[in-house]
Amino acid sequence: MFLIALALFSLIVIEIIRRNWRLAVLVSIIVPGTLSRLLAALLPSVFMETTHYIGVKGEKIPMRIYHPKKSGRRPVFIIYPGASPTGEEHEALNILGEGMAKLGLRVFLPRLSALKDVLIQSETTEEIIKAYRQVGQRSDVNPEKIAVVGVSFSGSLVIKAFAEESITTMPACILSYGSYFDIVNTLRFALTGDFSDGNDQYHIDPNEWGRIVFFHNHLDLLEEHLNPERVRPYFLKLVRNDKNGAEDAFKKMSEQEQEFVRKIVDGNRKETMELAEEILPKLKDVNIALSPRYFINKINFPLFLMHGSQDNMVPFTETVKFSRILRSEGKNVKTYISHLYGHSKVDVYKKGIKFLVKELWNMGSFLNKVLNTVF
Repeated sequence: MFLIALALFSLIVIEIIRRNWRLAVLVSIIVPGTLSRLLAALLPSVFMETTHYIGVKGEKIPMRIYHPKKSGRRPVFIIYPGASPTGEEHEALNILGEGMAKLGLRVFLPRLSALKDVLIQSETTEEIIKAYRQVGQRSDVNPEKIAVVGVSFSGSLVIKAFAEESITTMPACILSYGSYFDIVNTLRFALTGDFSDGNDQYHIDPNEWGRIVFFHNHLDLLEEHLNPERVRPYFLKLVRNDKNGAEDAFKKMSEQEQEFVRKIVDGNRKETMELAEEILPKLKDVNIALSPRYFINKINFPLFLMHGSQDNMVPFTETVKFSRILRSEGKNVKTYISHLYGHSKVDVYKKGIKFLVKELWNMGSFLNKVLNTVF
């Protein structure tokens, strides 16, 4: 009887997976560990191509493509990396890209030049549109079945790009993960760890990289005599964990510049805030140019917003506030706040198996809705 029961249970599990195979694949992407690797190994193999697209000035900008086993015109994911020196080589994005390709999507990871240099600029929207148009013109792509994904700081820039650019064939949907609604509020959080959804107040110890991003982007607004061309390479080498390179860059700075970066890296809150208060009042134009709160009325496409509740780079309340206003304006938006994720890391095993299963199901169901826009 036990063997019969076991066989019946196995058949039921197999049937559930067969009917929900896409969800099972999504779970294999979401969850790190042996089980997910075993499931991924059972799926079709994919091929990764290193290529490029043509930028605004005619330059060749690197891009990775994950090709599914199925050939021909395929539905597409374009995943735009966030503000990180790893760019299109970011490990988590490549895991996501490979997993989505196993589902039958053709997945593109185009580099965004300024974001690879950890610079958050309006001009990046031009590269976003350039890459999108060139992907849509490929013979192996279905241009009406393209989902666009913006990760971290690229999420809001992607939304800005498609809200303000006139495009004949718009994406089937846009997914923004872990991005901001008001960039100045996000920069304040990077310095203090304090944030709010408009009702409740919260505090999380902010990631030190957020503080570095803040000053890295706005060195020109400080009254101190700093040479950004000497200071920025030091910050970039720090985040790459290039200790030798950081030491060399440090030696090339003036004593005043060395003292400045010590304050930022050591994170003395009083000294850091004194420097920040010199910059923040000068960011009105930057805020209007970069923050979705100022171009809500231009958003006319299906939008998915996802955020990790423990995000210590961009607080999850940015997505909560964004979603709230979009709904009040009657926009097409779906939102999911994940309790498994921070900004780019996941820890799925702390709250027990019941919590894990529920979260995985909810997250997988949300991502499945994104996939349904292109399948």
